[in-house]
Amino acid sequence: MLTAARPDTTGRMPLTAHIPGINQLRPPTDTVPRVIPPGTPPQPPFSPWSGHGRTANVAALPTAVGVGRRRRWPWVLAVLTVLSLGCCGVLTVVTEPIRDQYPVRAVLGAEVAGLRKDTSPQLQALEQELIDDIHAERGEYADAIGVKLDDPKAEKKVVFLVVVTALVLDPESELDKVMAMVGDGVLRNAQAYDARPRGGVLKCADIYDKGGRDAVACGWMDYGSFGIAVFYGGRPKDDSAQLLYTIRTEILVKA
Repeated sequence: MLTAARPDTTGRMPLTAHIPGINQLRPPTDTVPRVIPPGTPPQPPFSPWSGHGRTANVAALPTAVGVGRRRRWPWVLAVLTVLSLGCCGVLTVVTEPIRDQYPVRAVLGAEVAGLRKDTSPQLQALEQELIDDIHAERGEYADAIGVKLDDPKAEKKVVFLVVVTALVLDPESELDKVMAMVGDGVLRNAQAYDARPRGGVLKCADIYDKGGRDAVACGWMDYGSFGIAVFYGGRPKDDSAQLLYTIRTEILVKA
C-alpha cells in the first residue's frame, strides 16, 4: 500500500513524491541514533569487503603470501629432488642387467672351447640360410651364426650351435619356447644350471632329434643373446652345460 507524500514547508511536493515506492526504501525515522562518546577517534568508513565493518588491510596481504611461498618452495624442491634421485636409482638398478647383456655381438673364430669349426661349403650354405631366417623373424638388427663344431678328441661328439644376438625382454619364457622347437619338441629330464657371472638362464634336456637319435639340447638366453646347442656322441648333460657355458663366455663381446 502506497503512502501519500507530504508537502514541505514551502507547500511544494518533494520530487521523490513522483517515484512510486520510494518511501519503502527510506530508513525508518524512529531508530535510536548512535551515541559516540567525546574523545573517540574517527572510525574508518564501512567496507563491504571486510567482515568486521572495517577496511581490510590489503597492503599486508602480498607480504603474508610472499612469506608463505618463501617458506614452502624450498621444501617442495627438496622433495622433488629426493624423488627424482630415488627414481633414477631404481631405474638404474632395474636396467643394469639389460645394460650388461645388451647389445652384444658373437665372434666365432676357427676354434672355440677346444672345438673346431667345420668350414665345409655345405655347412656354410646352411649357416647363411639360418641367418636369413633369423633376420626375417627378428628383424635386420638381429644377428646370427650357425656352425658345426667337431671335437678333435672324439670324432662322434659333434656339436651343432646356433647363436642369435638381439634384444630379449623375457629370457626365461623365450628360452623354453625356443628349446621346444629342437628335435621332436619334447624336453626330457630338463635341468637348470647356474648362468653366472653373465646372468640369464641356462638349461639342458634330453631329446630325440628328427631322425630319432638321442642327444642333449642345451640353451642359454639373456637380455641380449641366446644360443642353442645340440650335443651328440653320448655327452652327459652336466658336461654339455659346462661346454655351452664356456662357448658363451668366449664368443660374446660387448658391442
